[in-house]
Amino acid sequence: MLDRAVLAFTFLSIAGMAMGETRFGRPIVKLANPKDFEFVKLEDNRFPTLRKNGISIACLTYRDTQQYYVEVAVTNESDRPIELNKDFVQFRANSAVASLDTLGVAAAVQKSAASSAAPQGLSASRASSLSPAGTRANDDGKGSSQSMLDDIARNAQLQASQLAARLTTFAHEKQALTLEPKGTRFYIFVFEQPDRKKSPFEVSVTAEAATWVFAYKE
Repeated sequence: MLDRAVLAFTFLSIAGMAMGETRFGRPIVKLANPKDFEFVKLEDNRFPTLRKNGISIACLTYRDTQQYYVEVAVTNESDRPIELNKDFVQFRANSAVASLDTLGVAAAVQKSAASSAAPQGLSASRASSLSPAGTRANDDGKGSSQSMLDDIARNAQLQASQLAARLTTFAHEKQALTLEPKGTRFYIFVFEQPDRKKSPFEVSVTAEAATWVFAYKE
């Protein structure tokens, strides 16, 4: 039987696919003013990007039920080093927002991804020996639906593991805050908004006394 957290990831993944672009199965939050940005392809997604003062900021925000993952890529296009403050990314909303420990969140996501058992009614060894196609071939309609849900759940688990790895690798707490000329570095911040009511918010990125604002709508 699937762990509650994995089940939540599963339905969030389905909702994300229905809504549009996703990252690790989580829906990407839409910008309030997308025409104001240049979009740069980084890995599998298009990051909205702003440039000024010899610095380029790419920022992408995606979400779980209450947590927001903010990925920021800072590129120093100048000919001198730049220094970032440890809290150079801020999340601003109408309700209280907490900045979470990125590595702690990564551990929790990985634990949830690993906590689900084999599909109900099968031993772990039996489940691992059956391909999704082979299972569906002998199913009736109900079995086919269950198999499809199991496939979706396994995909959600994989995406959760990928997210955990991403958070661990690029947690802002681990990254150097000095950026050399022509260098680029990724930083990931995680914020929690206990109020589940969706409302507009902003992510601001500050470097060298300049601030870039990414306004979002939900």
